[in-house]
Amino acid sequence: GELIRKGFQFKKLATSHAFHSSMMDSILDTYGKKLKEINFHDIKIPFISNLTGEWITEEQAKSADYWVNHLRHVVKFSEGVQHLLSGTENVFVEVGPGRTLSSFVRQHTQGKSICPIVNTVRHPKEKTCDDKYLL
Repeated sequence: GELIRKGFQFKKLATSHAFHSSMMDSILDTYGKKLKEINFHDIKIPFISNLTGEWITEEQAKSADYWVNHLRHVVKFSEGVQHLLSGTENVFVEVGPGRTLSSFVRQHTQGKSICPIVNTVRHPKEKTCDDKYLL
């Protein structure tokens, strides 16, 4: 198709609809109201903002509006990975089934083993038990 002709790498995801897109608009008000009921705590472990591709600030992390925008807008995953790779002593940990995000990180390293990338949950098609896989 057109994406291939233009040189884009992509992967079709098995989801019900496009998250982080206009398809989320119908729930944004309800989501925002629920978020405003939450007492957000200080950040204990720093993490990258998918909206900026940089370290999230305390103000962002505690803002209901930030999380509403997070649900609706483009994920800057590539920028976040680049930001992390510009640092030193990185270890990437994928929490959840499969290796999709780990594969995206490997694309940024051009296949070089410049940092450990660990999957904590087996792919659904792998036939080993979860406990054994994690260990």
